[in-house]
Amino acid sequence: MTALNRKPLYTESHSGSGYGDRYEAQYAGSGFHSRVWTLEQQILLQVVKATSGAYMDFACGTGRVLSFLEARMQTSTGIDVSAEMLQKARQRVTRSRLLQVNLLEENLDPLPMACLDLITAFRFFLNAEDDLRRTAFACLGSLLAPGGRLVFNIHGNKLSLRAPLVLLYNGFKSLYYAVAKRQPGIFSFRRHLSRRQVLAYLKEAGLVCESTYSYAFIPYPLASLFPERIWRAIETLLVNKRLLFGTHLIFVCRRASTGSSAAVLAGPQ
Repeated sequence: MTALNRKPLYTESHSGSGYGDRYEAQYAGSGFHSRVWTLEQQILLQVVKATSGAYMDFACGTGRVLSFLEARMQTSTGIDVSAEMLQKARQRVTRSRLLQVNLLEENLDPLPMACLDLITAFRFFLNAEDDLRRTAFACLGSLLAPGGRLVFNIHGNKLSLRAPLVLLYNGFKSLYYAVAKRQPGIFSFRRHLSRRQVLAYLKEAGLVCESTYSYAFIPYPLASLFPERIWRAIETLLVNKRLLFGTHLIFVCRRASTGSSAAVLAGPQ
């Protein structure tokens, strides 16, 4: 396959001209993504309330998560491969260091090993290639200080109400690309992962899942049928019950101690 018609890599997908503006537009107003972000903020506050020290937001994009958490940490850093996304982040963050780093190239010289008390990674792992997921989990785990936490989300839960719609959508898309004899792009198909699949990645990387939160139980576009106040009340109730069939999942992880790796797949719910 030539460079002209090969499928683009995920590390290249956010670097195109204008992508930062398109990404930011998803969170404008009171649409689905904006609603979901309010739930994520509530969960993040619960997760990091007793955390301080050194913080890094991996694949920080336009700095949405980084800007929300930076004031709660002693030091904060955002890394991303996209110069355009980082340019947007500079307009938002107030005290964080921003680095253009490609994890695949192992260009981690500015980041001392085993030094971070908190790492976040949002909207990355779901669409990343399998090898990239493994590389990222291993590298991020190596950057955690003793007692440090990796907090990341999966915005496509295989056990959610969204999953059957994903299968139907992908079936039609597969038929279209087969008939049109076209090469699909990185975001042509909707993806999803199960909690069990994610835990397997963590175990391979020597990480233990301490807790899992799920949210966005009412998926897009059904969420738009509910007034935001009612939608938020339903979602908050289901999040607090710690049910796991929401469209999104947040995992809170730490490095496994010696002899504890067997506990990963049976970790806390």
